[in-house]
Amino acid sequence: MASKKTKVVVNSNGKNIDQAVAAAGQAPLKIKVQKGAKYLLKGDDGFAPENVTLTRVGADLHVTLEGETSPSLVLEGYYAQSEPVGLYGVAEDGQLYAYTPTDASSDIYALTEGQSTPVALGGDSYGPGAPYLAGAEAGGNDFLGGMLPLLLTGGLAALGVGLIAAASGSDGDPQPVGPVVPEPLPPGKPGFDSLSAYDDVGKVQGPIPHNGKTDDKRPDFSGTGATPGNTVTIYDNGKEIGKVVVDGNGAWSLTPSKDLGEGQHSITITESDAGGKTGALNNGDITDDNKPTFNGKAEPGSTVNVYDNGKLLGTAPVGPDGNWSFTPGTPLPDGAHSFTTEVIDPAGNGSGKSDPLNVTVNTEDLLVSIDTLVDDQGAIKGTIVPGGVTDDTRPEIKGTGKVDSTIHVYDGEGAGKTLLGTALVGADGKWSFTPTADLSQGEHTITATATDLSGNVSTPTPVVGFTVDTAAPAAPTIVAAEDDVGAKQGALVNGGVTDDPSPTLSGKAEANSTVTVYDNGRPLGTATADAAGNWAYTPTTPLNEGVHSFTVTATDKAGNTSAPSAEFVLTADFTPPAASAAVLSDNVGAIQGEIASGSITDDNTPTYAGKTEPNATVVIYNEGKEIGRVPADAQGNWSFTPAPLDNGSYSFSNAVIDAAGNAGARGPVTAFTVAGEPVVIRIDGASDDVGKITGAIAKGGVTDDATPTLTGKATADGIVKVYDGATLLGQPARHC
Repeated sequence: MASKKTKVVVNSNGKNIDQAVAAAGQAPLKIKVQKGAKYLLKGDDGFAPENVTLTRVGADLHVTLEGETSPSLVLEGYYAQSEPVGLYGVAEDGQLYAYTPTDASSDIYALTEGQSTPVALGGDSYGPGAPYLAGAEAGGNDFLGGMLPLLLTGGLAALGVGLIAAASGSDGDPQPVGPVVPEPLPPGKPGFDSLSAYDDVGKVQGPIPHNGKTDDKRPDFSGTGATPGNTVTIYDNGKEIGKVVVDGNGAWSLTPSKDLGEGQHSITITESDAGGKTGALNNGDITDDNKPTFNGKAEPGSTVNVYDNGKLLGTAPVGPDGNWSFTPGTPLPDGAHSFTTEVIDPAGNGSGKSDPLNVTVNTEDLLVSIDTLVDDQGAIKGTIVPGGVTDDTRPEIKGTGKVDSTIHVYDGEGAGKTLLGTALVGADGKWSFTPTADLSQGEHTITATATDLSGNVSTPTPVVGFTVDTAAPAAPTIVAAEDDVGAKQGALVNGGVTDDPSPTLSGKAEANSTVTVYDNGRPLGTATADAAGNWAYTPTTPLNEGVHSFTVTATDKAGNTSAPSAEFVLTADFTPPAASAAVLSDNVGAIQGEIASGSITDDNTPTYAGKTEPNATVVIYNEGKEIGRVPADAQGNWSFTPAPLDNGSYSFSNAVIDAAGNAGARGPVTAFTVAGEPVVIRIDGASDDVGKITGAIAKGGVTDDATPTLTGKATADGIVKVYDGATLLGQPARHC
């Protein structure tokens, strides 16, 4: 049951004020709704009336108490607020509740002209109400700060020319002029189907219920059912914490950029149009009209003074019908303006100045630019140059524009262009947009336009073109490896051995791609393929000894990376081998076998043999001078037989060059003496058997026989070699 008198506790800017509401039959108490203010009803018994009826009349909300037929309270400008305004009360259980429609399908914020809805204290409690009532009596603290629920609100704020009206009080004195609500948008449900909060931090994650608790200082807020392209503004306890543009499906989401503080939070949202409207300006709006028209109603015959930032801007007479209108003769400068009005009646009585209407005038050129495209995917990241290639199907597009303007980003040109999405320009004049869907393979041409709060649309930016390429190149190849160090140099085979700590690898890859060389799976370095696809790489850090399995990949200009190549294996060996243990053997005459160092032999072609590393090369020395080389077989065995030695002293030794080309030092010397029969050789004569003159040719004689026959004597079983000067002519097949 409602009490005979009800008070309204108004909390504004941290101050609580009690105001008496007249009982039935008295004129209603009129309270001009203030931005961010909160209202609590309280009866004489300290508790709120349980049931009331709310009615929309123009921009005002009429509050009719239980049992009454006319409103006891009028909240003026209720529907002109950009933020929701709630009614609260303390029930008989001592808990604080909000007034909510008793009909679940009804919505206070969506009431149309003349429509009513009964409301009652209900829903979830917001805690004990006694502290709030005590706060109201004390008039000191912000009793509702941080205590409101997660509310769902909506409505578009109209943009354009501001309206100011005047009204007469019941006693005939002029009243301060107050703002009149702009023409409302078509009635209906606010543009939101849902508002939700999500916790993705800590052990307990998931949706945050109404009046729930969370350890996530930056929960994700999201909703659906809004108008694509419009702007959703998020408020926490009446303070803006962020803005976001509604996507093409009417959905939006936002994560606060700063941590929410400890304690309770009332999250509310509003939706604003992207621009293009003219009409009333709300408090805090921005306009590009530097000569806006002020008009409204006042006492006929009176004069309305219009002030800008406290200075008289001009006057307007009020006509017989109570209407007045004023347009500044001089354009207003860009910047903040606080407009107030005062009504002066014919007797000279002044109403006092109205509450201010704060508006910002901004006539600067509507500029927009696309400054940077950023790739943050794949192997190649960073700025995408104009005309470049990227593997990022959702590159970030950045630019600058007019503060608070809405940027529309397009792909394509002319009639075929497609709206990718929108972004808001921040207070720093910068904007950023990332596509919500993957861009297709191929060429793209990006442009942007800006729409300011007054609906002005800029010219499109110059085209920024690039190509999306997510196809990986074919696997490259390692064709060759080159050794240019040590005793053995040249081409290396796959599976080969090298003493070159920096062998040069080369091969084929996609033209102009970046080839990354891997050694045993670890990146070793990169090379760039030329226009023909050829590449070469020489390690800048010496390889360690051991087996090295080289592979390569190719990364194209877009950042796509191929599969790895086949392996090319090399073994790095930098350790010189030891000299081979060798045995000198006599294979002639009565005494044969090993020739010990310091011994005498009658074999002038003794065999020098031993065992060393497989596939090595053994260098044979006599008296420190090389006299021959022989290869070791796969088991490391080798053997050397010199050309016939003259009688005399000899010192054989050897050194080994391994398969990698490492040359070892000479080993021990085997000294021996050859003492066989003296070798006898002489030429006894020459015979001509060609032409008219044949027979013996005298020493120093002349012959026409190109192949004269030589004869002579030599040691039995010796091998005779015939020379012409230093040129070997031949070797007789037999001799006696």
